[in-house]
Amino acid sequence: MSNGLKLLLIAAGTMITCIVISISIHMARVGKQTGNQMVKRLEQWGSEVQEQNIQKYEGLEVYGADVVNCMKELLGRFGEGEECGVTIQVIASESPYRSYSYSNNVYLDEISDFTKSRYIQPLHKFVGEVVRNENDVIVKLVFTVK
Repeated sequence: MSNGLKLLLIAAGTMITCIVISISIHMARVGKQTGNQMVKRLEQWGSEVQEQNIQKYEGLEVYGADVVNCMKELLGRFGEGEECGVTIQVIASESPYRSYSYSNNVYLDEISDFTKSRYIQPLHKFVGEVVRNENDVIVKLVFTVK
């Protein structure tokens, strides 16, 4: 083989290598962008699934027993000194106005004890309302007696 032919083979090999490397870099960038988009969608979907448990109470008419069960489910694992990210407010009566806020399980025993002022009557009807902050994060769940 002549020197000119060897030089052409080396040049062609270098060009093919550069093309393969360029395509690989481009594919890696596209793959990274696609991966980031998928992670965003998965995070959004995960947050929707987590919020679904609370969001279902928006505008829903429930009984006091349902309010108690919701409070036990959401706040049951948060003891004294700990706080759940979602505060539950129960507006027990309009006249006289009685409202209680809960962010942990400290008063959960009192909501089922009819001798306590925080007692929630199981057959009273309440309407749920979900309150969000400016970042569209659920911060409060309000149950108002109907």
